[in-house]
Amino acid sequence: MFFAFDTATGAVRWSYDIRQDGDQAYFHGEFLFAEDLVIVATDGEAVGHVYAFERTTGAVRWKYSAGENVPSDVVRSGSLVFALTQGDELLALDLATGALRRRFSSSGERPGRPKFVSSPLVVDSHVYFSGRDGVLYALDAEAGEVIWKHDLGAPLTTSPVGRGNALYVGTQDGHLVRLNAADGETEKQFNTADQIAVGYSLTVTDEGLLVPLGGRASSRDAWVLVDPELEAVRWRRDNQERWTTIRPHLRDDVVVIGDGTGRVFVLGLGDGVERQTLKVEGAVRSVGSAGDVLYVGTLEGLLYAYRLRGEPRR
Repeated sequence: MFFAFDTATGAVRWSYDIRQDGDQAYFHGEFLFAEDLVIVATDGEAVGHVYAFERTTGAVRWKYSAGENVPSDVVRSGSLVFALTQGDELLALDLATGALRRRFSSSGERPGRPKFVSSPLVVDSHVYFSGRDGVLYALDAEAGEVIWKHDLGAPLTTSPVGRGNALYVGTQDGHLVRLNAADGETEKQFNTADQIAVGYSLTVTDEGLLVPLGGRASSRDAWVLVDPELEAVRWRRDNQERWTTIRPHLRDDVVVIGDGTGRVFVLGLGDGVERQTLKVEGAVRSVGSAGDVLYVGTLEGLLYAYRLRGEPRR
């Protein structure tokens, strides 16, 4: 089910049951808000769609059936939106109609590669993604032509993230790599000494790069902050209960992450020092915020709205 809630009361404004369109039940990617639309991709038992809902009513403006899972963020470049399928096809859809403009596939499966689908990254007129073949691709967003591609020598385990003229990506052998966004040349590598967790979770900030460590897609052993120059780890937070938030949530000068016991930690972004701890029921999966309210979603299906100096409302 896809739900839209009232931010003040938690009342359901509208909902849509994606199961009416096939055996699909999951949303693994971030939503894209574009004008009056919210666009999201789905996956399930080899069934996936990209949906465009009207934000206020929930009416389906369009839906694109990919014929396979689409466990990816949806990102935008001008009049196009992009998403990646389980089979590693980069889809370019018309923002207004959902019509397929074109598709692009990597060259195949790299031996030893973990199950992972990259989300595309759009910067200016380029779209980047980590291919299943272990190659980082840069394409012209409008024309679809390959601008450059770079084989990093190991399976890629994260989506690319960008900052300025640099791209960052993580590899299965525990390396963070910074590349020049214009030509794909490697500028710097950093060995984390641990396997970087499979997922979408590299997060670039003013303080450095937030990196999830651990071999599982569903949880992380530790979160670390690596300095912006990729020279050293500035802080590390281990958790025997495993971190279960897929992505950290940044808010002002703090980062918010949660674990499998329902603990939500508000940490100083620059130093990792705990500023506040919240407690909810169930494993914490996602965290977001709007205004002065923090929203926490759990794997058990509970959604909390939490004022950082008040009590949780469920």
